[in-house]
Amino acid sequence: MFLLSSQLTNQQLFTMKNLFSEALLLCRFKFKLTQYLLLLILLISNSVAAQNLALNRPVYASSVQSVGFEEAKVNDGDYSTFWSSSYNDDEWIYIDLEKNRVIEQVKIYWEGAYAKHYEVEICLDNDRWNWKTYHSSNNNDGNLSTVELSDAKGRWLRINCIERATVYGNAITEIEIYGLKGEQLSSDGTATDQDGNTFEWINYGTQDWAIENAEVVTYRDGTPIPQVTSTDWISLKTGAWCYYDNDTTKGKLYNWYAVKGIYDEASLNDESIRKQFAPEGWHIPSEVEWDSLVLYLIENLYNYDSTPINEWSNFNSNKLAKALASTTDWATSTLEGAIGNDLSLNNRSGFNIFPTGNRHYQTQFSQEGESAFFWLSDDKTFGYSYFRGFVRLDNNWSHIQISGGYRHQGNSVRFVRDAATASTKDYSKPAAIYPNPTSSVVTIEGGAYNIEVYSLQGRKLMTHKGNRIDLSTLSNAMYIIKATNTANKQQQIYKVIKE
Repeated sequence: MFLLSSQLTNQQLFTMKNLFSEALLLCRFKFKLTQYLLLLILLISNSVAAQNLALNRPVYASSVQSVGFEEAKVNDGDYSTFWSSSYNDDEWIYIDLEKNRVIEQVKIYWEGAYAKHYEVEICLDNDRWNWKTYHSSNNNDGNLSTVELSDAKGRWLRINCIERATVYGNAITEIEIYGLKGEQLSSDGTATDQDGNTFEWINYGTQDWAIENAEVVTYRDGTPIPQVTSTDWISLKTGAWCYYDNDTTKGKLYNWYAVKGIYDEASLNDESIRKQFAPEGWHIPSEVEWDSLVLYLIENLYNYDSTPINEWSNFNSNKLAKALASTTDWATSTLEGAIGNDLSLNNRSGFNIFPTGNRHYQTQFSQEGESAFFWLSDDKTFGYSYFRGFVRLDNNWSHIQISGGYRHQGNSVRFVRDAATASTKDYSKPAAIYPNPTSSVVTIEGGAYNIEVYSLQGRKLMTHKGNRIDLSTLSNAMYIIKATNTANKQQQIYKVIKE
């Protein structure tokens, strides 16, 4: 059994350690050794886990036994703690998934004081409190309850503890909820830009992303962004926009100066007086935020072949192009997994990227129907001072990639915001992480974090809570660090070199 340890996450190894330790003692509920061993085996057999939709979501309970047994213990990922209700029947606890989700499986890790009779209930976002029962058990034995659901969809999931098995309360160590991987996503809401245009957005984990291209013709404060149709485009050093082919029926393209808020010569040299391109509460996504989107979609099996996270090595190794691209307008392709190969299979993520092409730095328009380009907010130069970064998709590619090009180029733009608070704070620049490279400890500024360390092959190697993590036990290599701020739930992804 322990030959499988190389496949286990740190969380599961930590859980094993706790289970063995507790098995040697009498727990207050007199949980049997055989039940601990059964839970241990189940954890090992599920060592490559899907994403737990319940983890750290808002949770509410009918009661709490006392300090130390709060409802938040039931979905904090810590299998050594638990929620416990008052010593009554008819107690409940429910988790807010924050949007309607297709739910396929629920796992309930009961403590020694468990509910003999319980129900799993779900209600929809627009039908709060109209609970529908999807599962009922009258003879629960207190072991891990794995509940498989069919045609279940909703935002709130409740465990209704109807009858206790002991004189104590109803106690649950952890609730895990698993949804349909790679499910078809659709709009979660609409927002309005400074010009009064509405655009739809979708939540992807800790981020809300616009699923339509920017259409603004003014900066946030109302300052106009000039429309330039002539060949003067090539000589510009201030913001400008145009329609593709100067055709008003096609999408708007912007030069790099526009997305950086450069509106005159003074603002070219002084960042402090530049304008804001995005509407209030939104910003232009950085490379880190695109990294986060890619990681989220891969974790949720949106690669065209459902390749899991443990096969992700770097940004350009994703296979997400089909899931992000629209179902129309792309040129056809015979390459496996390419956007243009069977367009009907595109856009499962709902991101809905159309092949709008670009305006080349020499002013001509090109690649409509074949490619899409989106500016990054970063000032990354790709080795040339006059280059800046963008994300690109192509009809013959199965992946999306980050490239660099001339600042005069005309590209599309998308908006993003922090989903935890829909904050107006600009998160386009991540909190600093230092030192990088490092020989041991790295520190992340800005508070406390839930930190996960991945290899470039996508294997989770370490987890930690705080703002410092010691990498000294790892081999010299590049690693991916995913840090989620415990206060605002904003997620940042870093590439760190251990040397």
